Amino acid sequence: MSKGIRLTLAAAAALLATQAMAFEFNGYLRAGPVLSGAESSGATQTYGKYSLGGAGQMYRLGNEGDFYGEFLLSHTQKVGNQTVKLGWMPAIFSAKPNPTSENNYETKQAFIEVAGVDFAPNVKFWGGKRYQRADVHIVDTFYINYGNDIGAGAYDIDVGGAKLGIHAYSSDEFTTKDGTKATAARVTADLYDIQTGSDGKLRAVVSLVNGDYINGSSGFSLSLKHDQSNFGMKGLTNTLWLQAANGHAALTGGFSDTKSKGVRAVDSVNWQSGPWGGQAQAMWERSKSYADLTNVETEVTRTSLGGRVSYAVTQNFKLLTEVGITSAKQDGVAGTGRLNKITFAPTLALNGDFWSRPELRFYATHISWNDAAYNISGSTPAGLTDKSKKSATLVGVQAELWF
Repeated sequence: MSKGIRLTLAAAAALLATQAMAFEFNGYLRAGPVLSGAESSGATQTYGKYSLGGAGQMYRLGNEGDFYGEFLLSHTQKVGNQTVKLGWMPAIFSAKPNPTSENNYETKQAFIEVAGVDFAPNVKFWGGKRYQRADVHIVDTFYINYGNDIGAGAYDIDVGGAKLGIHAYSSDEFTTKDGTKATAARVTADLYDIQTGSDGKLRAVVSLVNGDYINGSSGFSLSLKHDQSNFGMKGLTNTLWLQAANGHAALTGGFSDTKSKGVRAVDSVNWQSGPWGGQAQAMWERSKSYADLTNVETEVTRTSLGGRVSYAVTQNFKLLTEVGITSAKQDGVAGTGRLNKITFAPTLALNGDFWSRPELRFYATHISWNDAAYNISGSTPAGLTDKSKKSATLVGVQAELWF
């Protein structure tokens, strides 16, 4: 081989390596069989997801039984003084443990981002569809979640030591008062990284909605989220959420197809101290929804208290336990619906930290509920075929990974 050819091949290899480094691949996956305990639910089966139907009420360890994966492919390219980023995240979901042709495929994120423009070098501008959210992991609930729609905006705007994001979105199509189709518009302002002492940060999210809905044309929501690390002890983080919404704005900061009004308070903690780690939350919510045509009001008050504890027996073997106690009081339903669960799961992991993934869990879960739970809108018991049951036991294996 001539020297010229060798140099050409070396240069090509170096170029390909440089380009490859510009690509990133991140994602999440959960999967595994439910070996015992699936219940009939009409024409299908229920493999888990037992809850009373509200946000923060589905304690997920040993209670999912589905298949879900999302994978973000992104590429960052330097163009002069600017940086351009392209991101795409496809996702697959199956309510059954075994994916089939009935799977749901969806584009969760697809966006372009530009940074380093001359008039605002520190600001990032974007357009498309991208996540804007914050969650409590053990209940798989994103209490702030306003990025599920097509939009555009800018963030990392310096505001007196804090950061600001301003975003505009359009909703999915809905039916208007005169029967035609339309979309709504929303503007969301997100002020974050507000320092509150040496270990505290505050975030405030405000959304304004406008659209020609059947029973309203506007909406407003406000979320306050305060994170305090080293809360009383090293390694303990406390997060407090206070949220309110009205009209066609959701408590999450997104759109609400139904006219509603609600308030919510959540307090969650995360900790890691030696082999012990975990997460816990307490949640209270009161919401009112209004039927589109009749405007009839339905009020529901929900509570949720629970947590997951991890103990590292060795570097690669953990014991997980999760407990959840939930309730829902709904207009028109006699009594208060109650649903409780407990899970024990010996787990294989790469290390003993609570947040270490991947994990391979061998779980046994017991769920119990009362008669009133059958009549709570959206509850899992409401969909079961056998209305005489008051409990279920699930046994299975689940793998969970994020990277």
